[in-house]
Amino acid sequence: MFTDLPFFVIGNFYYLESFIMKFAMNNSFQTDFSDFSLPPVEAETVQIEVESGVKIFVDIWSRPSCHKQPFLLLHGLASNARMWDQVAKILLQLGHNVVVPDLRGHGRSSKPDYGYDFSEICSDIEKVHDYLIGKNSSWQQLIAVGQSWGASLVLELAWRSPHRFFGIACVDGGFVDLCDIYKDWQSCEAALRPPILTSMTPEELENRIRATHSEWPSEGVDALLANFYVNENGTVSPHLSLNHHLDILHSLWMFRPSVRYLSITVPVLLIPAISEKDALYPDNKSIDKPKMDKRAFVQDAKSKLAKADVYEFLNADHDIHASLPDKLANLLHEKCVGFFHHSD
Repeated sequence: MFTDLPFFVIGNFYYLESFIMKFAMNNSFQTDFSDFSLPPVEAETVQIEVESGVKIFVDIWSRPSCHKQPFLLLHGLASNARMWDQVAKILLQLGHNVVVPDLRGHGRSSKPDYGYDFSEICSDIEKVHDYLIGKNSSWQQLIAVGQSWGASLVLELAWRSPHRFFGIACVDGGFVDLCDIYKDWQSCEAALRPPILTSMTPEELENRIRATHSEWPSEGVDALLANFYVNENGTVSPHLSLNHHLDILHSLWMFRPSVRYLSITVPVLLIPAISEKDALYPDNKSIDKPKMDKRAFVQDAKSKLAKADVYEFLNADHDIHASLPDKLANLLHEKCVGFFHHSD
Protein backbone atom coordinates (compact mmCIF):
# COMPACT_ATOMS: atom_id res chain seq x y z
CA MET A 1 0.00 0.00 0.00
CA PHE A 2 2.26 2.73 1.23
CA THR A 3 5.16 1.67 -0.90
CA ASP A 4 2.91 2.33 -3.90
CA LEU A 5 1.92 5.83 -2.82
CA PRO A 6 3.49 8.88 -4.47
CA PHE A 7 6.00 10.61 -2.25
CA PHE A 8 6.83 14.18 -3.03
CA VAL A 9 8.27 17.35 -1.69
CA ILE A 10 7.43 20.63 -3.37
CA GLY A 11 10.26 22.85 -2.14
CA ASN A 12 9.03 24.25 1.15
CA PHE A 13 5.65 22.83 0.31
CA TYR A 14 6.99 19.69 1.64
CA TYR A 15 3.70 20.10 3.49
CA LEU A 16 2.00 17.48 1.37
CA GLU A 17 4.79 15.07 1.94
CA SER A 18 3.93 15.77 5.53
CA PHE A 19 0.34 14.86 4.88
CA ILE A 20 1.28 11.64 3.15
CA MET A 21 3.63 10.79 5.94
CA LYS A 22 1.01 11.77 8.46
CA PHE A 23 -1.54 9.84 6.60
CA ALA A 24 0.96 7.10 6.48
CA MET A 25 2.58 7.67 9.78
CA ASN A 26 -0.18 8.73 11.87
CA ASN A 27 -1.11 5.72 13.81
CA SER A 28 1.52 4.30 15.87
CA PHE A 29 -0.04 2.30 18.62
CA GLN A 30 -2.89 -0.05 19.28
CA THR A 31 -4.09 2.48 21.82
CA ASP A 32 -7.57 4.00 21.66
CA PHE A 33 -7.07 7.04 19.44
CA SER A 34 -9.31 9.12 21.68
CA ASP A 35 -6.49 9.07 24.24
CA PHE A 36 -4.44 11.28 21.91
CA SER A 37 -7.18 13.87 21.58
CA LEU A 38 -7.01 14.56 25.30
CA PRO A 39 -5.38 17.87 26.23
CA PRO A 40 -1.72 17.77 27.27
CA VAL A 41 -1.41 17.46 31.04
CA GLU A 42 0.66 20.64 31.40
CA ALA A 43 -1.75 22.81 29.42
CA GLU A 44 -5.22 24.24 29.90
CA THR A 45 -7.55 23.56 26.98
CA VAL A 46 -10.33 25.99 26.14
CA GLN A 47 -12.96 26.13 23.40
CA ILE A 48 -13.27 29.54 21.74
CA GLU A 49 -16.36 30.18 19.63
CA VAL A 50 -15.12 32.16 16.62
CA GLU A 51 -18.55 32.27 15.00
CA SER A 52 -21.92 30.71 15.67
CA GLY A 53 -21.44 26.98 16.03
CA VAL A 54 -17.72 27.01 15.19
CA LYS A 55 -15.38 26.33 18.10
CA ILE A 56 -11.59 26.31 18.03
CA PHE A 57 -9.87 24.14 20.63
CA VAL A 58 -6.81 25.85 22.07
CA ASP A 59 -4.08 24.48 24.34
CA ILE A 60 -2.70 27.22 26.60
CA TRP A 61 0.67 26.52 28.19
CA SER A 62 1.17 29.22 30.83
CA ARG A 63 2.59 29.98 34.25
CA PRO A 64 2.35 33.21 36.27
CA SER A 65 6.16 33.21 36.45
CA CYS A 66 6.58 33.39 32.64
CA HIS A 67 7.33 36.95 31.53
CA LYS A 68 9.23 36.47 28.26
CA GLN A 69 7.65 36.92 24.84
CA PRO A 70 4.65 34.60 24.42
CA PHE A 71 4.38 32.26 21.43
CA LEU A 72 1.58 31.28 19.05
CA LEU A 73 2.32 27.95 17.35
CA LEU A 74 0.39 26.90 14.21
CA HIS A 75 0.37 23.40 12.77
CA GLY A 76 0.43 22.38 9.11
CA LEU A 77 -2.13 20.95 6.72
CA ALA A 78 -3.79 17.73 7.94
CA SER A 79 -1.95 18.04 11.25
CA ASN A 80 -2.97 19.07 14.77
CA ALA A 81 -1.94 21.11 17.80
CA ARG A 82 -0.39 18.16 19.65
CA MET A 83 2.48 18.12 17.15
CA TRP A 84 3.79 21.19 18.99
CA ASP A 85 3.54 19.69 22.50
CA GLN A 86 7.24 19.15 23.06
CA VAL A 87 8.24 22.55 21.68
CA ALA A 88 5.59 24.22 23.84
CA LYS A 89 6.74 22.35 26.93
CA ILE A 90 10.35 23.49 26.45
CA LEU A 91 9.39 27.09 25.71
CA LEU A 92 7.30 27.12 28.88
CA GLN A 93 10.29 25.88 30.87
CA LEU A 94 12.35 28.69 29.31
CA GLY A 95 9.91 31.34 30.52
CA HIS A 96 7.48 31.75 27.60
CA ASN A 97 3.73 31.30 27.70
CA VAL A 98 2.48 29.45 24.63
CA VAL A 99 -0.84 29.06 22.81
CA VAL A 100 -1.48 26.28 20.28
CA PRO A 101 -4.82 25.95 18.42
CA ASP A 102 -6.29 23.09 16.46
CA LEU A 103 -7.16 25.04 13.32
CA ARG A 104 -10.61 24.87 11.71
CA GLY A 105 -11.34 21.39 10.36
CA HIS A 106 -8.46 19.82 12.27
CA GLY A 107 -8.05 17.87 15.49
CA ARG A 108 -10.66 18.63 18.13
CA SER A 109 -11.94 21.84 16.52
CA SER A 110 -15.21 22.26 14.62
CA LYS A 111 -15.37 21.05 11.03
CA PRO A 112 -17.91 23.24 9.22
CA ASP A 113 -18.44 22.87 5.49
CA TYR A 114 -17.08 26.37 4.79
CA GLY A 115 -14.37 28.80 5.81
CA TYR A 116 -11.11 27.18 4.70
CA ASP A 117 -9.53 30.08 2.83
CA PHE A 118 -6.77 32.24 4.28
CA SER A 119 -9.11 35.05 5.27
CA GLU A 120 -11.36 32.84 7.40
CA ILE A 121 -8.56 30.84 9.01
CA CYS A 122 -6.63 34.01 9.88
CA SER A 123 -9.82 35.54 11.28
CA ASP A 124 -10.22 32.48 13.52
CA ILE A 125 -6.66 32.93 14.80
CA GLU A 126 -7.13 36.65 15.44
CA LYS A 127 -10.27 35.89 17.47
CA VAL A 128 -8.28 33.38 19.52
CA HIS A 129 -5.68 36.10 20.11
CA ASP A 130 -8.37 38.61 21.11
CA TYR A 131 -9.75 36.10 23.59
CA LEU A 132 -6.32 35.74 25.20
CA ILE A 133 -5.81 39.51 25.40
CA GLY A 134 -9.18 39.78 27.09
CA LYS A 135 -8.01 37.34 29.73
CA ASN A 136 -4.56 38.84 30.26
CA SER A 137 -2.82 41.79 28.60
CA SER A 138 0.49 39.92 28.63
CA TRP A 139 -0.74 38.21 25.43
CA GLN A 140 -0.92 41.58 23.63
CA GLN A 141 1.99 40.77 21.32
CA LEU A 142 3.15 37.35 20.23
CA ILE A 143 5.87 35.56 18.32
CA ALA A 144 3.92 33.53 15.76
CA VAL A 145 5.52 30.32 14.50
CA GLY A 146 3.97 28.24 11.73
CA GLN A 147 5.01 24.96 10.19
CA SER A 148 4.32 24.24 6.49
CA TRP A 149 0.79 25.59 5.77
CA GLY A 150 1.03 27.26 9.19
CA ALA A 151 4.10 29.16 7.95
CA SER A 152 2.04 30.68 5.14
CA LEU A 153 -0.64 31.57 7.68
CA VAL A 154 1.78 33.46 9.94
CA LEU A 155 3.03 35.40 6.91
CA GLU A 156 -0.52 36.42 6.12
CA LEU A 157 -1.18 37.31 9.76
CA ALA A 158 1.94 39.48 9.90
CA TRP A 159 0.76 41.29 6.77
CA ARG A 160 -2.81 41.73 8.08
CA SER A 161 -2.08 42.63 11.69
CA PRO A 162 1.58 43.51 12.31
CA HIS A 163 0.70 45.18 15.63
CA ARG A 164 -0.05 41.73 17.06
CA PHE A 165 3.46 40.37 16.64
CA PHE A 166 7.02 40.80 17.86
CA GLY A 167 7.90 38.69 14.83
CA ILE A 168 7.17 35.44 13.04
CA ALA A 169 9.00 32.22 12.19
CA CYS A 170 8.32 30.07 9.13
CA VAL A 171 9.24 26.42 9.70
CA ASP A 172 9.78 24.72 6.33
CA GLY A 173 7.05 26.73 4.65
CA GLY A 174 6.09 30.16 3.40
CA PHE A 175 8.78 30.59 0.74
CA VAL A 176 7.28 29.21 -2.48
CA ASP A 177 4.44 30.46 -4.68
CA LEU A 178 2.71 27.20 -5.49
CA CYS A 179 0.96 28.75 -8.50
CA ASP A 180 4.37 29.30 -10.12
CA ILE A 181 5.02 25.56 -9.89
CA TYR A 182 1.59 24.44 -11.07
CA LYS A 183 0.20 26.88 -13.62
CA ASP A 184 -3.41 25.79 -13.16
CA TRP A 185 -5.40 24.38 -10.27
CA GLN A 186 -6.18 21.15 -12.09
CA SER A 187 -2.48 20.31 -12.38
CA CYS A 188 -1.90 21.19 -8.74
CA GLU A 189 -4.78 19.06 -7.54
CA ALA A 190 -3.74 16.12 -9.70
CA ALA A 191 -0.20 16.24 -8.33
CA LEU A 192 -0.91 16.98 -4.68
CA ARG A 193 -4.27 15.33 -4.02
CA PRO A 194 -3.80 13.31 -0.82
CA PRO A 195 -3.85 9.52 -0.95
CA ILE A 196 -6.91 7.79 0.36
CA LEU A 197 -6.43 4.96 2.79
CA THR A 198 -9.20 2.43 2.50
CA SER A 199 -9.81 -0.41 4.92
CA MET A 200 -6.67 0.34 6.91
CA THR A 201 -6.76 -0.69 10.53
CA PRO A 202 -4.98 1.17 13.33
CA GLU A 203 -2.59 -1.76 13.67
CA GLU A 204 -1.61 -1.67 10.01
CA LEU A 205 -1.02 2.06 10.08
CA GLU A 206 0.92 1.75 13.32
CA ASN A 207 3.29 -0.78 11.80
CA ARG A 208 3.99 1.43 8.80
CA ILE A 209 4.67 4.47 10.94
CA ARG A 210 7.02 2.69 13.28
CA ALA A 211 8.91 1.18 10.37
CA THR A 212 9.52 4.54 8.71
CA HIS A 213 9.92 6.93 11.67
CA SER A 214 11.88 5.07 14.27
CA GLU A 215 14.16 8.11 14.67
CA TRP A 216 11.34 10.36 15.87
CA PRO A 217 10.79 10.95 19.60
CA SER A 218 7.90 8.82 20.82
CA GLU A 219 5.94 11.97 21.74
CA GLY A 220 6.09 13.14 18.13
CA VAL A 221 4.69 9.86 16.87
CA ASP A 222 2.02 9.99 19.59
CA ALA A 223 0.99 13.42 18.33
CA LEU A 224 0.50 12.05 14.84
CA LEU A 225 -2.12 9.72 16.24
CA ALA A 226 -4.25 12.73 17.05
CA ASN A 227 -4.69 13.33 13.30
CA PHE A 228 -6.99 10.31 13.06
CA TYR A 229 -10.03 8.68 14.52
CA VAL A 230 -11.30 5.11 14.30
CA ASN A 231 -14.54 4.49 12.40
CA GLU A 232 -17.24 2.19 13.72
CA ASN A 233 -16.00 -0.50 11.33
CA GLY A 234 -12.52 -0.37 12.89
CA THR A 235 -10.75 1.45 10.05
CA VAL A 236 -8.88 4.75 10.34
CA SER A 237 -9.84 8.14 8.88
CA PRO A 238 -8.24 11.59 9.21
CA HIS A 239 -10.01 14.34 11.12
CA LEU A 240 -9.53 16.63 8.11
CA SER A 241 -11.93 15.52 5.38
CA LEU A 242 -10.81 15.21 1.76
CA ASN A 243 -13.04 18.10 0.66
CA HIS A 244 -11.67 20.40 3.34
CA HIS A 245 -8.13 19.29 2.56
CA LEU A 246 -8.63 20.25 -1.08
CA ASP A 247 -10.22 23.56 -0.07
CA ILE A 248 -7.09 24.42 1.88
CA LEU A 249 -4.81 23.18 -0.89
CA HIS A 250 -6.66 25.42 -3.35
CA SER A 251 -6.19 28.40 -1.03
CA LEU A 252 -2.47 27.59 -0.86
CA TRP A 253 -2.27 27.39 -4.64
CA MET A 254 -3.81 30.87 -4.88
CA PHE A 255 -1.67 32.34 -2.07
CA ARG A 256 1.45 34.22 -3.18
CA PRO A 257 3.83 34.72 -0.26
CA SER A 258 6.24 36.59 -2.52
CA VAL A 259 3.65 39.35 -2.91
CA ARG A 260 3.52 39.78 0.87
CA TYR A 261 7.26 39.97 1.58
CA LEU A 262 7.78 43.64 0.72
CA SER A 263 4.85 44.66 2.94
CA ILE A 264 5.81 42.71 6.06
CA THR A 265 7.47 44.92 8.65
CA VAL A 266 8.01 42.52 11.56
CA PRO A 267 11.11 40.29 11.82
CA VAL A 268 10.82 36.97 9.97
CA LEU A 269 12.91 33.91 10.84
CA LEU A 270 13.02 31.43 7.95
CA ILE A 271 13.69 27.85 9.04
CA PRO A 272 13.97 25.46 6.08
CA ALA A 273 14.63 21.74 6.35
CA ILE A 274 17.36 20.98 3.83
CA SER A 275 17.93 17.37 2.87
CA GLU A 276 18.80 15.08 -0.01
CA LYS A 277 15.07 15.06 -0.79
CA ASP A 278 15.09 18.79 -1.40
CA ALA A 279 13.67 18.31 -4.90
CA LEU A 280 11.49 15.23 -5.13
CA TYR A 281 8.72 15.07 -7.64
CA PRO A 282 5.30 13.47 -8.14
CA ASP A 283 5.30 9.96 -9.54
CA ASN A 284 2.42 10.75 -11.91
CA LYS A 285 4.12 10.58 -15.33
CA SER A 286 1.45 12.74 -16.94
CA ILE A 287 2.36 15.74 -14.78
CA ASP A 288 5.31 17.98 -15.48
CA LYS A 289 7.88 17.48 -12.75
CA PRO A 290 8.93 20.83 -11.29
CA LYS A 291 12.56 21.39 -10.43
CA MET A 292 13.47 23.83 -7.74
CA ASP A 293 16.16 24.89 -5.33
CA LYS A 294 14.76 25.41 -1.86
CA ARG A 295 17.77 27.46 -0.76
CA ALA A 296 17.24 29.83 -3.69
CA PHE A 297 13.61 30.36 -2.71
CA VAL A 298 14.59 31.03 0.90
CA GLN A 299 17.29 33.51 -0.07
CA ASP A 300 14.88 35.29 -2.40
CA ALA A 301 12.40 35.64 0.46
CA LYS A 302 15.12 36.93 2.78
CA SER A 303 16.21 39.55 0.24
CA LYS A 304 12.68 40.98 0.02
CA LEU A 305 11.78 41.02 3.71
CA ALA A 306 12.54 44.13 5.79
CA LYS A 307 14.21 42.10 8.55
CA ALA A 308 14.91 38.41 8.05
CA ASP A 309 17.28 35.68 9.15
CA VAL A 310 17.72 32.08 8.04
CA TYR A 311 18.50 29.00 10.08
CA GLU A 312 18.78 25.73 8.14
CA PHE A 313 18.04 22.36 9.66
CA LEU A 314 20.30 20.09 7.63
CA ASN A 315 19.20 16.54 6.83
CA ALA A 316 16.03 17.20 8.77
CA ASP A 317 12.49 15.97 8.39
CA HIS A 318 9.78 18.37 7.19
CA ASP A 319 8.13 18.06 10.62
CA ILE A 320 11.02 19.68 12.47
CA HIS A 321 8.79 20.55 15.42
CA ALA A 322 8.00 16.86 16.02
CA SER A 323 11.34 15.31 15.09
CA LEU A 324 13.73 17.87 16.65
CA PRO A 325 11.65 19.75 19.26
CA ASP A 326 14.54 20.55 21.63
CA LYS A 327 16.67 22.12 18.92
CA LEU A 328 13.77 24.12 17.46
CA ALA A 329 12.52 25.37 20.83
CA ASN A 330 15.97 26.50 21.90
CA LEU A 331 16.51 28.28 18.56
CA LEU A 332 13.24 30.18 18.98
CA HIS A 333 14.14 31.09 22.55
CA GLU A 334 17.60 32.33 21.55
CA LYS A 335 16.12 34.52 18.80
CA CYS A 336 14.01 36.35 21.40
CA VAL A 337 17.11 38.34 22.31
CA GLY A 338 18.15 40.72 19.55
CA PHE A 339 16.05 39.38 16.69
CA PHE A 340 12.53 39.22 18.14
CA HIS A 341 12.95 42.33 20.24
CA HIS A 342 10.74 42.82 23.28
CA SER A 343 9.06 46.24 23.16
CA ASP A 344 7.88 47.24 26.61
